[in-house]
Amino acid sequence: MVITTRNTNIAEMAGSVVDFDARDPTGCVSEGIFMSYAAPDRGSDTSVEVGPEVKSNVSKVLLLCGGLPIALSVAGCAVKKTYQVAQKVSNLRAMTMKFN
Repeated sequence: MVITTRNTNIAEMAGSVVDFDARDPTGCVSEGIFMSYAAPDRGSDTSVEVGPEVKSNVSKVLLLCGGLPIALSVAGCAVKKTYQVAQKVSNLRAMTMKFN
């Protein structure tokens, strides 16, 4: 079982503790971890411009994850899945419009 926490009391109750320095929650390492799961096809290509709304939403997610790698990866997977579903719905709507 893996438990991630910043609360040392909980960590000590878990038994074996691996300590690491917290990352800057909105730094490039945190963003890189999140984006590697949310948009794996983008890779490390930071030249792709995104709108201010997307940047704002990513910043909010990064803050919520607090720099914890497991939280960043889970959030990234959730965003990717949501995006994929939205894309499929959009594609179906476009196909429907062609037949109407």
